[in-house]
Amino acid sequence: MKSPHYSLREIGRMLGIPPSTVVYYRDRFESCLPRPVGRGRTRRYPQEALAVFGRIREMFEMNLSAEAVERELAARATVRDGARAGRPDPGVSGSMAGLLARLDGLLADQALYRAEVASLRQAHDAQRKEQEASARAAAKRIAALEAEAASLRADRERLESRLAEFIRRANPLRSRPGRDFLRLPLVIRSKGEFLGVSNRTGATLSLEGFTGLIQRNADASRDVAMGWEREGEGYVLSVAVTDRAAGRRQELRLVAVETTTPNKNRVVEVRALTLDGHEAPEPMLLTLFRQIRDQYL
Repeated sequence: MKSPHYSLREIGRMLGIPPSTVVYYRDRFESCLPRPVGRGRTRRYPQEALAVFGRIREMFEMNLSAEAVERELAARATVRDGARAGRPDPGVSGSMAGLLARLDGLLADQALYRAEVASLRQAHDAQRKEQEASARAAAKRIAALEAEAASLRADRERLESRLAEFIRRANPLRSRPGRDFLRLPLVIRSKGEFLGVSNRTGATLSLEGFTGLIQRNADASRDVAMGWEREGEGYVLSVAVTDRAAGRRQELRLVAVETTTPNKNRVVEVRALTLDGHEAPEPMLLTLFRQIRDQYL
């Protein structure tokens, strides 16, 4: 009568060993197990394999190492194989068993190494995906913040423009010179002499006329904003000209003080003139007055 053969699942069920543990026993001590029949899912082990699997479990329950279990199984297999062949050779069989045991240990270590490498690679891939997702989220957040910052800058520029216009239109009266001051002749002092601008009819250029020329310089592409400020005995006229087409802004600051000439004439003297923060020298003031006389008066 042919002896029965069992699958690993059946062996585990009969011995009360979990399937995963039976598979581990098979993989770790395969060289010490009876030779199975069939391949793959049809592989079956003979009746005597039950005792080997049971003994493996007993030795592990005794806290023996896998190497100690392997040595005992190898010794049992040598005795079993020698008995079957009828000519036992403990020396040769023991050497072969030791070699097979070392080879099996190397293979087991290699399997563990591969499993560890696969686990590390999987963890690395997961970390890389997480970093890529974080980078995409950060880039999206940065783009949103940049757009928000650009919107805020545009709002600030609009508010500054409106504030400048409000200051120009609603400047307090105490900071603005009176009409009498504005209508006095506007002069500069050069080498001790007072120089003004007169037109063909003999009318002199006043501070009021000068600001009128600046206002008439505004057009569809150019904004002009003016404001007054009291400073000591005189006044400061601040002018900002924005050329929208050229994307350029120019600032002028004129300090005017009322004074009396040696001929007892009341005039408004230009004490200082700065363009974009740079003080205009006396020759530039003379050139400016000459251009006003030639082009506008």
